Amino acid sequence: MASSSKNSSSLKKKSTDDAAPPMAKLCFPLLKSPKLIPNIKLAKYGEWFNDCSDDIRVCCSQALAKLYNSYGWKTIEVTVPEIEVMRLAHYVTIGSECNNSIARELEKLNKEELGWDARVALSVYGSFSSQEYLNAQRIRNRQLQIHKRIFSKADVIVTPTTGVTAYTIQKDARETGELDYINGDSVVYANNAMEPWIELEDHYE
Repeated sequence: MASSSKNSSSLKKKSTDDAAPPMAKLCFPLLKSPKLIPNIKLAKYGEWFNDCSDDIRVCCSQALAKLYNSYGWKTIEVTVPEIEVMRLAHYVTIGSECNNSIARELEKLNKEELGWDARVALSVYGSFSSQEYLNAQRIRNRQLQIHKRIFSKADVIVTPTTGVTAYTIQKDARETGELDYINGDSVVYANNAMEPWIELEDHYE
């Protein structure tokens, strides 16, 4: 009995020693106030904001209304000129920089392994001249000045993230690829202006 009790005691001690250490507790701040950032002004360019399908326009407009009703964030109307010019300048910028950064790899690459979308993009990117790149940077600088004027009146520029919800992928996309340089204007604008850009999920599809 004594021997059995001793063995039992040693087994218990061993199992206790082999047990995994307790998990650390995660501590998060308790955010009690619903108005953490009051008096935010949202800049909205109607022609740009409404350049989307009706369902997205309604959904995003409702989101702005909820922000106002919940936090008092007001929406003011502004004008953002030359958006199409900006978009083209952005493509010249990223296209030229992309082509320059991978030029050595392109020489070794078998283009037949690429989809048609990549072939078209690389061909266009390689066609931009240095003068076109410099002009694109002048347009970018002009957009930065426009941004400064807008941000002197508002804190954020609001737009839909994309003009349409996810559409059906074409059947030949696997073989040929697929291009869409139209439905991401808001993303392009933020990238070209080198401004922080935040996407908020509106739970709509």
